Amino acid sequence: MQAFDIALYALAIITVLLLRAEATPATVAPTAAPEAPQTTAPAPAPAMAQAISQPVATLTIPTESSTEAPADLASLKTPQLRKLCSQRGITWRNAHGKKHLRNAEMIEMLQALAA
Repeated sequence: MQAFDIALYALAIITVLLLRAEATPATVAPTAAPEAPQTTAPAPAPAMAQAISQPVATLTIPTESSTEAPADLASLKTPQLRKLCSQRGITWRNAHGKKHLRNAEMIEMLQALAA
C-alpha cells in the first residue's frame, strides 16, 4: 500500500509540472515608449559632500591601563572586587568548593598579582 501511495504522489507532482510547462505565458500589453534614462546624475551640493566626508562617530577601545585596580582595594564593594578578579583571571567563584572568595581573600590575590 505504501508503494502505491508514493507512486500516486509522484504521478501528481509530474502532472503539475507538465501542466505548468504547457501553460502559455501571459502577454503584456504594449505601453507607450519608455522614457529615456538620465545619463548624468546631479552633482551633490558642496555642503552635502563636506558632511559626507566628516566622521560621524569615533570608536574608543579601552586598553589594559584603563582597567587597572584602584589604589585602595579595601574601599571597593564585593561586585567590584569580583569584576576585577574576573578581569585578571582570578577564580573567585567556587574557590573553596562551594564557597566564593571573601573580600579579604580577593584583595590579597589582587595585590599579589599587582606586585
